[in-house]
Amino acid sequence: MRVTALELAKRLQEEQESLNRLAEQHFGALDDGHFTAVAMNNKKFVLAPYPEFTMSIYRGQNKYCEPCLPSLYRTSTSKIDRLLERIRVAEFQLLLFDHPAVVDFSGFSIMGLTLKIDYEGLAQHYGLEN
Repeated sequence: MRVTALELAKRLQEEQESLNRLAEQHFGALDDGHFTAVAMNNKKFVLAPYPEFTMSIYRGQNKYCEPCLPSLYRTSTSKIDRLLERIRVAEFQLLLFDHPAVVDFSGFSIMGLTLKIDYEGLAQHYGLEN
């Protein structure tokens, strides 16, 4: 039996609402502007803005891209421009590595999971391509 896109979207919405209820039962409800811990695997978690990201993380794209590529490779930039952008991302990571918030959270754990800082994700959030 084939599933329509509408049925699939409804199932995904119901699943997300169920996960949100589960999280609220165990961790309480959060207001907008807070962060929630999201397990990445059995050792690491990341902090993600609530309610945009709750129990699931999706790779956001504002349009369909075929093939699915990182933003750095979606345009016809030269190899030199790509190298410069990767250097910018590396510099961004070095800048954040000593940031007081990062230093305060290093070694922080929740329920046995340690914090993983996604430097590339943060770089992309702030407009750097990678």
